[in-house]
Amino acid sequence: MCFEPSARPPEPPRTGLLDRSEHLTLTAPDGNALAATVALTTRERAPGVVILPDIRGLHPYYEALAQALAGAGAHALATRIRCRYPSWTIASGTSVVWSNRSTSPT
Repeated sequence: MCFEPSARPPEPPRTGLLDRSEHLTLTAPDGNALAATVALTTRERAPGVVILPDIRGLHPYYEALAQALAGAGAHALATRIRCRYPSWTIASGTSVVWSNRSTSPT
């Protein structure tokens, strides 16, 4: 997807179905860490959606998209698959600032 760094997805209709969202660190079987954001809906028997971000990683756009999907009635998980450490961990090297979070390039 092409969008400006400050872009966010369009606001969905307000449904009140968003329960909560949180940052997670998923651990792969080999011990590597993957950053993720999960957004849960209050809707019973809700479907689930996995969001696989582009090369920019777990950008706030995809976190907002997960929240919008949960607000529309689907559980959503956005995960950074192109980088094997959490996006909020600064690895050695140059860091890139997205919004209010600092991430290492993939």
